[in-house]
Amino acid sequence: MASRSKARLRSVTPSLRRATRGLVAAALGLAALAFGASGARANTVTAQISCSAVTFTFTTFPNITNVINETVSVDGVQVAATTFSFDGPSGSNTIPISVSPGNHTIAAHAEWNSFEIFGSFDDQRIVSCGSPPLGPCTVIGSISSNFNGTAVVGAGSGPAFIWFNSNFSVKGMSAGKSIFLTNSKVVINGIPHDVPNAKVTFATVGCATTSFDNGTNTWNTTVPVAGSDEIFLSGLAFPVTNLPAGATVSWQGTFGTDQPGVCLSWKWGAAAYSSFTLLSSSPLVVNYNAAQIKPTHQGACSGDNGDHAGTPQNPTIRNAVTGGARGGGGSNFTGSWSGTSAVCPVCH
Repeated sequence: MASRSKARLRSVTPSLRRATRGLVAAALGLAALAFGASGARANTVTAQISCSAVTFTFTTFPNITNVINETVSVDGVQVAATTFSFDGPSGSNTIPISVSPGNHTIAAHAEWNSFEIFGSFDDQRIVSCGSPPLGPCTVIGSISSNFNGTAVVGAGSGPAFIWFNSNFSVKGMSAGKSIFLTNSKVVINGIPHDVPNAKVTFATVGCATTSFDNGTNTWNTTVPVAGSDEIFLSGLAFPVTNLPAGATVSWQGTFGTDQPGVCLSWKWGAAAYSSFTLLSSSPLVVNYNAAQIKPTHQGACSGDNGDHAGTPQNPTIRNAVTGGARGGGGSNFTGSWSGTSAVCPVCH
């Protein structure tokens, strides 16, 4: 009986030993996992989230070299990813970001896994990054001012031209800001004619310049921040063969600026010329750059003389000035001015 019991005991012992080893192994595994989880829970991570940066701060980490993988997302799109390391137990890292004005969801994520110390961190904030930029600041302006008693008549060699020109004055413009004129027309006896667009930029320059971009049909003028009493805005050389005296004329357009809160005063003139500089006579295309239009009354880079803003400096054109429109010939290169109108663009 005793020998049969010993045999049974010997047969059970290997199975028991195998089971015991399994339990020990499982216990060791649970201990390691618990240590790792405990280590992860012990680590403290915070994130300071703003429109310009996300700052991660790590505390109560082990006294080893800790390696952290960090990412930042804006509105669900990852915008930054970096690996940051520090010798424990604490460290901090700032990731700069750039977001457009408005409300955004900014999310911060960090994760680490070294020496069985592992874990992750997530946080997100909805932040308001300033006010959305103002829409375009615009206003429609119009001035009526009729022509004088002299008809404008072309010659057998070609049409005569009326040089419509406008200028303005403004205060309080900052460097890099601009005044715009778009959708501009002169209306002669009820018939509208398109006028080139204009952009006048205020800059830290010593003198004023202007040029015409044929591709965009735009006058581009740059002036010192201090400005001038007259700043050239836009001009149109309009060909005519026979415009009777006393025409009813108005000039209208949309005035704009990218600097809120400014008002400008503008006026226009019109002088008759027997000819004008051309890029092509068929079809007729005016060469505005060859006309050498003066950009300001005072402080022009070239032609710094007493001529008004908008005066052609090309001697050939100056010699072609004649009576008609709002001018009497002689040295009246811009024609007499219309009344002055104040316009204050409204930001939308």
